[in-house]
Amino acid sequence: MTDGALELTDGDDLVRVVVAPADFDVWYATTAPRLLASLTLVTGDPHTAADAAAEAMARALERWRRVRVMDAPEAWTYRVAVNVWKRQQRRAALGRTVLRRTVPRSEQSTAASLPVELRDVLAVLPRRQREVLVLRLVLGLSQAETATLTGLAEGTVASTLSDAKRAMRAALHEDPNGPNGPNGPNDPEVTR
Repeated sequence: MTDGALELTDGDDLVRVVVAPADFDVWYATTAPRLLASLTLVTGDPHTAADAAAEAMARALERWRRVRVMDAPEAWTYRVAVNVWKRQQRRAALGRTVLRRTVPRSEQSTAASLPVELRDVLAVLPRRQREVLVLRLVLGLSQAETATLTGLAEGTVASTLSDAKRAMRAALHEDPNGPNGPNGPNDPEVTR
C-alpha cells in the first residue's frame, strides 16, 4: 500500500483500490452536502448534480495530496463538478439534436407549467446567471472568488448577479394572465 492506494490482483487483472485518508473523510463530510446543494441549484436536476458531485469528489480523492493544500479545495471541486456537468450537457445536446432531426415537431412534447418554486425559477435562468447566483448567494463566495471560479471579470459577475436577481423577481411576481403566463396569449394550450 502506497500513497493511500492498495493494489490487489484479481486473476490476471490488477485492481487499484483507493483508501481515503482521515482528513479527506472529514473534508468530504462537510463539503459534499454543500457541493450537491449548489450543483442542484445550478443544474436544476438533483440526479445530474449528484452524478457531477460524485465524479468531482472521486477526482478530489485521487488527487488529495495536491488538493488538500490548495487555498480553496472546495472551489476546485466545484469547478471540476461544473466541468463534468457541462461535458454531460454537451453530450445530451447532441442527442437532442439527433432527436429533433428525426422526430416530427408535432410529436415533440412541451413541458407542463409547474408551480413556481425556487428550483423552477432557477431552471429558467441562463447557466451563467444560475452559476453566479449560487456561488454568490448560496455558497457565499466573494465577487473576486466567483470571478476566479467562473473565468469572468469581477464587473461581469456583479452585472450577471444583478440580471439574475431581476429575472428571478420578475418570474416570482409574474402575472398568470400576462403575456407569458399560463393563461396568456403566448400559452400554447390556450385555444383561439
